Amino acid sequence: MTLPVLALHQLCLAFDGQSVVSDVSFELRSGAIGALLGASGSGKSSLLRAIAGFVPPLAGHIAVDGVVVSSREYLWPAHQRGIGLMFQDHALFPHLRVADNIAFGLSAFSRSERKARVAELLKLVGLEGLGQRWPHQLSGGQQQRVALARALAPKPRLLLLDEPFASLDSELRTRLASELRELLKAQCTTALLVTHDQQEAFAMADQVGVVAAGRLQQWASPYTLYHEPANRLVADFIGEGVFISAGVVDATSLMTELGPLRCRYAHSHGSGTQLQVLLRPDDIVLDDRPGDGPRATIEARLFRGADFLYRLRLASGTLVLALVPSHNEHEIGEQIRLRLQADHVIAFPTAELASLMR
Repeated sequence: MTLPVLALHQLCLAFDGQSVVSDVSFELRSGAIGALLGASGSGKSSLLRAIAGFVPPLAGHIAVDGVVVSSREYLWPAHQRGIGLMFQDHALFPHLRVADNIAFGLSAFSRSERKARVAELLKLVGLEGLGQRWPHQLSGGQQQRVALARALAPKPRLLLLDEPFASLDSELRTRLASELRELLKAQCTTALLVTHDQQEAFAMADQVGVVAAGRLQQWASPYTLYHEPANRLVADFIGEGVFISAGVVDATSLMTELGPLRCRYAHSHGSGTQLQVLLRPDDIVLDDRPGDGPRATIEARLFRGADFLYRLRLASGTLVLALVPSHNEHEIGEQIRLRLQADHVIAFPTAELASLMR
């Protein structure tokens, strides 16, 4: 079996005697793009710095192509790891033209090889003809492309990206994330991204790791993270949604304030057990048909163009969210019937949630 390009095994990191990362393990295969996703202070950037070789482990190890490069006993120098780095501020050299910025890490190449590689990368990132411009003459998006070209120039075995789109506006971030994925895939470059933006992570990565409280809560595909979160922390962090109470009826069903739900988790709990069910906005349908059924009061609405996101208060006082087509318009304060249409039911024992919230 081919060895993974990057492997972390039970990695622990500490600064000034304070633990910041505990027992983190994951692998990244050749040509794959991974992302470490988490809030500020979660430990994701510390993990990236450790992989780059700037932070020694307290325990565990990091391997690149099967070779241990970081452990408590040994720290391979950062410049010898064959790892490329792309920072959030781009870190372009203002006194060097675009072409010279890209060629900065190519000192081992001949002059003709450098020229050919720079021309190849300028074309790859869509900046042909701009090699003689200065960084300040470029837009933010163009500077980001130059930084990417410079990081890719030496053909690194692994590329690390630290919040590469943080300084860009949200629309540009989403577009460039998609473009960057295509570029990395075209180059068969293995990459690891650090970000706090889940849309950015989902747009780029094959595998995403949710980092919270210094631990890797789950390492999985974006689809699995959304539909099968490993715990409440992941469920809360990924996507939008709220938890409502539910009681186990039998091996396949639950009963909620909004009606019955089919649930493949139900068989693991005895009848009458109280669970908390995660409802995404697309799990709740506004029902305009006359008749009886659970009702809710519209407390707020957010127009998103094609959709409205409604915040609704149930009779119990519980707040839920509903995402509906924008032609289905209702006023704040209006009462409306609801029904459930949940295909992927995510539920956790109430006791487990209480312990996580302490």
